[in-house]
Amino acid sequence: ALNFNITVLIAAAGLVLFSIVTVGIGLLLAVPLGFALFFYWLIFTIIAAVNANNGVRYRYPMTLRLVS
Repeated sequence: ALNFNITVLIAAAGLVLFSIVTVGIGLLLAVPLGFALFFYWLIFTIIAAVNANNGVRYRYPMTLRLVS
């Protein structure tokens, strides 16, 4: 879960940096991608919580393995 949240944080920071570098024009792309990133985070967090409640081990998809 820590690796997943770090990955989402890095992606969100990248979107913010992109919109700053493009002087706000990148917001046309960053805002929809930000919403998509939020729903990606929300859905997979709920899936992981349900699996943890059932005692099933869950591994987040598309996550950087930074902390072991």
